[in-house]
Amino acid sequence: MSRGVAELGQKWRAIAERLPGRSDDAVRSRWKRLAKAGPNPNDPVGASLSAEQGDPNRRPPRTAWSLEEDQIIVEMVEQLGFKWGQIEQVLEGRNPSAIRNRFYRLQQQQQEQQQEQQQQQQGIHYLTTN
Repeated sequence: MSRGVAELGQKWRAIAERLPGRSDDAVRSRWKRLAKAGPNPNDPVGASLSAEQGDPNRRPPRTAWSLEEDQIIVEMVEQLGFKWGQIEQVLEGRNPSAIRNRFYRLQQQQQEQQQEQQQQQQGIHYLTTN
């Protein structure tokens, strides 16, 4: 498939003719899926193609949120409000949507902890009064 794209470009029907049992749509879909997965080190043609393209749409690998990042998010929201784009400038490698989602998840966790504490206190109160 890589050789076909290297020789013919994205002419899926012409490439599919070279691959028995494959439709042009199947070839296109597979190529798109392979492009998302990254270069194949065993395929020198495909490796050179993806290196040339540089795939700007490829997402960096996910990393876990650190406690420091969580603190920065909370502090920045207190200072700036919900200015996710400005907060993004402080947190390298995190996009505004991820920052927003993380902030709301932190809020949810805080509420759950408060509810647990209230339930525990009510249980203790019940035990001491009876």
